[in-house]
Amino acid sequence: MNITVAFDSLTVMIDGFEQSGLNTLRKRKKKMVDPYELHPEHPPTKKTATIFLTKDQVYDIINKEMLRIEKLTIPTWGYTKDDLFEVAENIVEQIESYINVKTTY
Repeated sequence: MNITVAFDSLTVMIDGFEQSGLNTLRKRKKKMVDPYELHPEHPPTKKTATIFLTKDQVYDIINKEMLRIEKLTIPTWGYTKDDLFEVAENIVEQIESYINVKTTY
């Protein structure tokens, strides 16, 4: 290893590489940036609670709708597409009402 030091300009030659100033002689720690760290200028996102219905709860909702349909008199020409949409909309409304009741706690 060949080291040359010139005190008049604080220049150091180590194996042919010139380094000037005293700060360059010390090893500097590079700040490692975590790529998964959130940026400080971005506000954190709010997490919403996820509500799951059990299989029994879904069966209960469907059974209630089936009991409602059984009580109806069957139309002469059968059920129409609008009747099927009404059944599906009733099921969706019952599921949404169950979810709204759970989230109001």
